Amino acid sequence: MSHLRIGPVRTVSITDADEPADVARRRRERRYALLMVVHLIGLTVGGLLYSSAFWAGLALIVVTGPLPWVAVVMANDGPPRRRRTAPPGPRRTGPPELDSGSGPSASPS
Repeated sequence: MSHLRIGPVRTVSITDADEPADVARRRRERRYALLMVVHLIGLTVGGLLYSSAFWAGLALIVVTGPLPWVAVVMANDGPPRRRRTAPPGPRRTGPPELDSGSGPSASPS
């Protein structure tokens, strides 16, 4: 008897590499488009409600008003930056040592 799979097959990632640039860009474009559709629908419904239900219409306009700016910031957001680790080496644990030479701050003899 053959085994039939129902639903999508998920692949397992065995690396910690970032997703390809074209996939990340497409995901950001979809998110931007979705937010802009929500913005247009919210402004349209808010405008229609403004005359009959003032507070509901005003609330929708105020909430969906800044969505274009939010959408642009989210669309321009790249992948998270990785933390750079410090190279191995000696670590200072105390304050820096002062030079006791004859510099301009040395006391006159």
